[in-house]
Amino acid sequence: MVDYRRNNEISTRLEPRLDLSKSYEAVDVSELNADKKVEFAEVNGAYGVYELSVVGFNSDMTLAIVYVGFNCSRCGRWALHVLKKTDGKWKQVAIGCDLMS
Repeated sequence: MVDYRRNNEISTRLEPRLDLSKSYEAVDVSELNADKKVEFAEVNGAYGVYELSVVGFNSDMTLAIVYVGFNCSRCGRWALHVLKKTDGKWKQVAIGCDLMS
């Protein structure tokens, strides 16, 4: 958590280099409240808006924690995801502070 908190003290822009099956746009959502996120998604033809934090790691880089949030017109989900690196692959091992609407 120390690395996660330190890494997220300032806003960081995500570079649009994710290999996803659907097209996406990386934007700075720091100025958008929940209603503005939904409005932004609808204006741009998207189902919703995802938010991602910077990843925090333990000292030997085998555990990671990341915040993922999602807002749409009918729902939302926000959680901290804990991942563990095993045999060179990252796998989710826990979800904390999970909220849904």
